[in-house]
Amino acid sequence: MLFRSGPGPKQVVYQPGVFETRDLASARSIILTAEPGTTTDERWEYETAYLADDIGRLPGIEGNSCVLDYGCGIGRVSKALIERLGCFVLGVDISAGMRELATGYVRSERFSVCSPEMLDRMIAGGFRATHACANWVLQHCAAPTIDIARIESALVPRGSIYVLNTQIGRAHV
Repeated sequence: MLFRSGPGPKQVVYQPGVFETRDLASARSIILTAEPGTTTDERWEYETAYLADDIGRLPGIEGNSCVLDYGCGIGRVSKALIERLGCFVLGVDISAGMRELATGYVRSERFSVCSPEMLDRMIAGGFRATHACANWVLQHCAAPTIDIARIESALVPRGSIYVLNTQIGRAHV
């Protein structure tokens, strides 16, 4: 999101094109920005392992589970979940470039990827995941309540969701 200031109230302009990329190096730097004291590569290594282990602690997650990775990017967490748990993962991302890279990055028959709009059609057709995760994504959504409702509707009754997010302000859902 881009915040514009000037005379009058601030304007927020949503620009999803910032997530479009065609190469792995650019995708990695979009997905995990370097922070003071660490690099993108360092974050990629330790954070991916930590998230996969932590998500793997969700109740009932196992090899036959289907995990919805909302905002999957190139599938870094999806790949780690498949490698650690042997589960199935459906990645969802708004960026066509990220989705295209995800298939090659994850390289598993236990992984599929689609757009949010395709997920809506799949849900309407009966698709349900046993678990979901949304890592560093909801703060980038134009309408987070819509995305949260989409994730919730994709889950089986009493399904689990793991959310990692940056708090920008108070959100009511």
